[in-house]
Amino acid sequence: MSAVTSERAHRELVDPSMDGIAANDYQAIALHNPATPEVDSLLERIDTLRSYNVPPAVVDDLRADVWLVVEWNGRERQCQRQVAGNSERIARDLHVRSALSVKGLARALRALLDAHENAPVGSPARLRAVRDIRWLLGPEPPASLENELSDGRTRQLARLLAEETR
Repeated sequence: MSAVTSERAHRELVDPSMDGIAANDYQAIALHNPATPEVDSLLERIDTLRSYNVPPAVVDDLRADVWLVVEWNGRERQCQRQVAGNSERIARDLHVRSALSVKGLARALRALLDAHENAPVGSPARLRAVRDIRWLLGPEPPASLENELSDGRTRQLARLLAEETR
Protein backbone atom coordinates (compact mmCIF):
# COMPACT_ATOMS: atom_id res chain seq x y z
CA MET A 1 0.00 0.00 0.00
CA SER A 2 1.46 3.36 -0.94
CA ALA A 3 1.22 6.44 1.23
CA VAL A 4 -1.19 9.19 0.29
CA THR A 5 0.70 12.46 0.20
CA SER A 6 -0.35 16.01 -0.52
CA GLU A 7 1.56 15.90 -3.80
CA ARG A 8 -0.13 12.63 -4.83
CA ALA A 9 -3.57 14.01 -3.90
CA HIS A 10 -2.91 17.03 -6.11
CA ARG A 11 -1.59 14.91 -8.99
CA GLU A 12 -4.32 12.26 -8.87
CA LEU A 13 -7.36 14.20 -7.58
CA VAL A 14 -7.10 17.98 -7.77
CA ASP A 15 -5.40 18.33 -11.15
CA PRO A 16 -7.74 15.94 -13.04
CA SER A 17 -10.75 17.61 -11.38
CA MET A 18 -9.58 21.04 -12.50
CA ASP A 19 -8.95 19.71 -16.03
CA GLY A 20 -12.50 18.30 -16.02
CA ILE A 21 -13.90 21.68 -14.97
CA ALA A 22 -12.02 23.41 -17.79
CA ALA A 23 -13.27 20.87 -20.35
CA ASN A 24 -16.78 21.25 -18.98
CA ASP A 25 -16.58 25.05 -19.40
CA TYR A 26 -15.53 24.61 -23.04
CA GLN A 27 -18.48 22.25 -23.56
CA ALA A 28 -20.84 24.84 -22.11
CA ILE A 29 -19.54 27.48 -24.52
CA ALA A 30 -19.83 25.09 -27.47
CA LEU A 31 -23.44 24.35 -26.56
CA HIS A 32 -24.64 27.86 -25.75
CA ASN A 33 -22.64 31.06 -26.04
CA PRO A 34 -24.90 34.12 -25.89
CA ALA A 35 -21.96 36.39 -25.02
CA THR A 36 -20.80 36.73 -28.64
CA PRO A 37 -22.67 38.15 -31.65
CA GLU A 38 -21.41 35.35 -33.93
CA VAL A 39 -23.27 32.13 -34.57
CA ASP A 40 -20.76 30.00 -32.71
CA SER A 41 -22.69 27.61 -30.51
CA LEU A 42 -24.83 24.57 -31.22
CA LEU A 43 -28.06 26.30 -30.12
CA GLU A 44 -27.38 29.26 -32.40
CA ARG A 45 -26.65 26.92 -35.33
CA ILE A 46 -29.87 25.05 -34.68
CA ASP A 47 -31.75 28.35 -34.90
CA THR A 48 -30.33 28.91 -38.41
CA LEU A 49 -32.12 25.75 -39.55
CA ARG A 50 -35.35 27.76 -39.60
CA SER A 51 -34.04 29.71 -42.62
CA TYR A 52 -33.64 26.38 -44.49
CA ASN A 53 -37.35 25.61 -44.08
CA VAL A 54 -36.78 22.91 -41.48
CA PRO A 55 -40.14 22.40 -39.77
CA PRO A 56 -40.39 24.46 -36.55
CA ALA A 57 -41.31 21.36 -34.53
CA VAL A 58 -38.02 19.69 -35.54
CA VAL A 59 -36.02 22.82 -34.61
CA ASP A 60 -37.86 23.08 -31.29
CA ASP A 61 -37.18 19.40 -30.52
CA LEU A 62 -33.49 19.85 -31.30
CA ARG A 63 -33.32 22.96 -29.10
CA ALA A 64 -35.05 21.14 -26.24
CA ASP A 65 -32.58 18.25 -26.51
CA VAL A 66 -29.60 20.62 -26.47
CA TRP A 67 -31.05 22.51 -23.49
CA LEU A 68 -31.19 19.19 -21.62
CA VAL A 69 -27.50 18.68 -22.41
CA VAL A 70 -26.77 22.25 -21.22
CA GLU A 71 -28.57 21.47 -17.96
CA TRP A 72 -26.71 18.17 -17.46
CA ASN A 73 -23.46 19.93 -18.28
CA GLY A 74 -24.19 22.46 -15.53
CA ARG A 75 -24.91 19.70 -13.02
CA GLU A 76 -21.72 17.93 -14.03
CA ARG A 77 -19.78 21.18 -13.51
CA GLN A 78 -21.22 21.49 -9.99
CA CYS A 79 -20.16 17.93 -9.15
CA GLN A 80 -16.68 18.48 -10.57
CA ARG A 81 -16.26 21.65 -8.54
CA GLN A 82 -17.33 19.82 -5.40
CA VAL A 83 -14.81 17.05 -6.09
CA ALA A 84 -12.09 19.61 -6.82
CA GLY A 85 -12.84 21.51 -3.61
CA ASN A 86 -12.89 18.35 -1.50
CA SER A 87 -9.70 17.13 -3.16
CA GLU A 88 -7.96 20.43 -2.50
CA ARG A 89 -9.01 20.30 1.15
CA ILE A 90 -7.72 16.72 1.47
CA ALA A 91 -4.41 17.70 -0.12
CA ARG A 92 -4.09 20.69 2.23
CA ASP A 93 -4.95 18.55 5.27
CA LEU A 94 -2.39 15.95 4.26
CA HIS A 95 0.24 18.63 3.83
CA VAL A 96 -0.48 20.24 7.21
CA ARG A 97 -0.71 16.92 9.05
CA SER A 98 2.52 15.60 7.53
CA ALA A 99 4.33 18.82 8.46
CA LEU A 100 3.72 18.26 12.18
CA SER A 101 6.43 16.50 14.15
CA VAL A 102 5.37 14.04 16.85
CA LYS A 103 6.23 16.68 19.45
CA GLY A 104 4.14 19.26 17.55
CA LEU A 105 1.28 16.78 17.30
CA ALA A 106 1.46 16.10 21.06
CA ARG A 107 1.49 19.84 21.80
CA ALA A 108 -1.58 20.39 19.61
CA LEU A 109 -3.33 17.40 21.18
CA ARG A 110 -2.68 18.68 24.70
CA ALA A 111 -4.40 21.97 23.85
CA LEU A 112 -7.34 20.18 22.27
CA LEU A 113 -7.64 17.74 25.17
CA ASP A 114 -7.74 20.74 27.55
CA ALA A 115 -10.46 22.36 25.43
CA HIS A 116 -12.42 19.10 25.42
CA GLU A 117 -12.06 18.63 29.17
CA ASN A 118 -13.04 22.22 30.02
CA ALA A 119 -16.06 22.47 27.69
CA PRO A 120 -19.56 21.43 28.79
CA VAL A 121 -20.74 18.05 27.53
CA GLY A 122 -22.47 18.37 24.15
CA SER A 123 -21.28 21.93 23.60
CA PRO A 124 -20.03 23.07 20.18
CA ALA A 125 -16.57 23.71 21.67
CA ARG A 126 -16.35 20.13 22.92
CA LEU A 127 -17.54 18.74 19.57
CA ARG A 128 -15.01 20.90 17.70
CA ALA A 129 -12.24 19.62 19.96
CA VAL A 130 -13.21 16.01 19.21
CA ARG A 131 -13.38 16.73 15.47
CA ASP A 132 -9.98 18.44 15.53
CA ILE A 133 -8.42 15.64 17.59
CA ARG A 134 -9.68 13.06 15.09
CA TRP A 135 -8.34 15.17 12.21
CA LEU A 136 -4.92 15.53 13.85
CA LEU A 137 -4.63 11.85 14.63
CA GLY A 138 -5.66 10.77 11.14
CA PRO A 139 -6.22 7.11 10.35
CA GLU A 140 -2.94 5.95 11.90
CA PRO A 141 -1.46 8.07 14.70
CA PRO A 142 2.31 7.69 15.14
CA ALA A 143 3.23 4.95 17.60
CA SER A 144 5.72 7.27 19.33
CA LEU A 145 2.92 9.67 20.28
CA GLU A 146 2.41 7.88 23.61
CA ASN A 147 6.02 8.74 24.52
CA GLU A 148 5.21 12.45 24.14
CA LEU A 149 1.99 12.43 26.18
CA SER A 150 1.74 11.85 29.91
CA ASP A 151 0.00 8.72 31.14
CA GLY A 152 -3.00 10.85 32.16
CA ARG A 153 -3.24 12.43 28.71
CA THR A 154 -2.88 9.05 27.03
CA ARG A 155 -5.75 7.66 29.14
CA GLN A 156 -7.85 10.78 28.47
CA LEU A 157 -7.27 10.39 24.74
CA ALA A 158 -8.09 6.68 24.85
CA ARG A 159 -11.36 7.40 26.76
CA LEU A 160 -12.32 10.13 24.31
CA LEU A 161 -11.72 7.89 21.31
CA ALA A 162 -13.58 5.00 22.97
CA GLU A 163 -16.58 7.26 23.71
CA GLU A 164 -16.69 8.49 20.15
CA THR A 165 -16.70 5.02 18.63
CA ARG A 166 -19.73 3.84 20.59
